[in-house]
Amino acid sequence: CGYGGLLLMSAAYISIGLYTSSITSNQIVAFLAALFIGLFFHIIFDVLSGNFSGWAGELFSTLSLSNHFESISRGVIDSADVIYFLSIAITGLFLSEVSLTKRNIDQASGRLKGKIYTSAGLVIGIIVLMNLLSTEFHIRLDLTEDKQYTLSPATKDIVRNLEDPVTIKAYFSKDLPPNIIKARKDFQDLLIEYANISDG
Repeated sequence: CGYGGLLLMSAAYISIGLYTSSITSNQIVAFLAALFIGLFFHIIFDVLSGNFSGWAGELFSTLSLSNHFESISRGVIDSADVIYFLSIAITGLFLSEVSLTKRNIDQASGRLKGKIYTSAGLVIGIIVLMNLLSTEFHIRLDLTEDKQYTLSPATKDIVRNLEDPVTIKAYFSKDLPPNIIKARKDFQDLLIEYANISDG
């Protein structure tokens, strides 16, 4: 899983580099711009998530590339993490194409430029929507050696054979630090897995 995470992260960074190279002909400027954007995704968003709580901390934690890589590197393939990395890669490639196309049609009509900007906005909107949906509807594959993030067969049998409904209530404050937000997400995923097994 670690190698897969590295490949996905490399694809994201390469797409960022391609985009910065498409907006300037100066290699040094392109390198510095790619480095700056990469620092934001890998470090700064992670730092900001630690300094904010509530929805702001959760937003920065979601944008943090290192958080998604950490999830994959521990041996759990989550469709939300894969979609996140692919979204950055696709967005970078698409914006690169838009930038190069715009450079070649500087003399084109305003109507054609409008179509380009509309297409760019539509694609980015679809990507954002996919990421929002992936946080609610996602699939997890536990590839760890001892399946430590998967319910054991005995637990599954107990859950399937429950005769009476079981209600689990968990109380989390709205303003939570990022490490507790991660625990809440793992807990919610665990409850969803229990519900799916019990058909409840």
